[in-house]
Amino acid sequence: MKFSVVGHTTIDLIYVADHPTRPTPGGSAVYSSMTALRLNCEAIPVSKVGYDFPDEFMVWLSKSGLNTSFYVRDLNSKTTRFKLIYGANGRILKLLSLCNPITPRELENLPKVELAHVGSVAGEVGLETLKALRVKSHLISIDVQGFIRRFKEDGEVYEDGCLNHEILSNADVVKLSMREAKALTGAGEIMEMLKRLRKLYNGIILLTLGEAGSLCMVDRRVLQAPSYKPPKVVDPTGAGDSFTAGFTVEFFRSSDLKWSLAVASAASSFVTEGYGPSRFGLKDEVYERAGTLIDKIKEVAF
Repeated sequence: MKFSVVGHTTIDLIYVADHPTRPTPGGSAVYSSMTALRLNCEAIPVSKVGYDFPDEFMVWLSKSGLNTSFYVRDLNSKTTRFKLIYGANGRILKLLSLCNPITPRELENLPKVELAHVGSVAGEVGLETLKALRVKSHLISIDVQGFIRRFKEDGEVYEDGCLNHEILSNADVVKLSMREAKALTGAGEIMEMLKRLRKLYNGIILLTLGEAGSLCMVDRRVLQAPSYKPPKVVDPTGAGDSFTAGFTVEFFRSSDLKWSLAVASAASSFVTEGYGPSRFGLKDEVYERAGTLIDKIKEVAF
């Protein structure tokens, strides 16, 4: 099964307690692709990096098993680069540099794939590129983060809630964090967020709640899933990307919402155990953790 992720591969500088900071490859193109790969998919990221993207990062991506044939090195641009600072009050995210957008041309030779994920991190995937991907894939998931992020003069990231609704109409699965859902809907209470999101979009909605777990809404049905508590948490970067990839892969395989949510939570838990993209559970490991969650997923009143 082929799984393609479209979005910038980034250079991340991650600041977390008790760990030295070093540049790492990042972005949904890495975290979602690696998760899908560990779940026995052929992972084909479509990504663009700049002239400053380290050669050793590209070697690592290739040796990890990703199909890097659809990476473009833009010699006229720097790689998208973020600083991520984790503290007691959450995460501060700053954009340090931005690569040129990914265009429909970069998708021309992409083979037909069963699954695709739009993992935009900084507005690099536009509507025309999304439409080009739509005709290449059977099922598409979208993370709204890159479509509603805006940047202050110092690079600090915020969400403004302005989204072209045609973006959503090209998706089968839409994933949002609580912050993104609040920005998009203006609601402060979870169920009100879901009601307003349903008016914007009719497909599968995934709302991640951090340590509190996640919600999945299909039609008027809402499922609530706990997060899996790993033995240790080093770095939460990429957990949302891994969650979305895990859900998308398993839902395509099984059409079972509860199992797909369990796998998503389990897959994301492994990512938090390592610094950057250094820890991904193998399929059997993910399934083992998912098995401990499945009976804890409940339908809630909506």
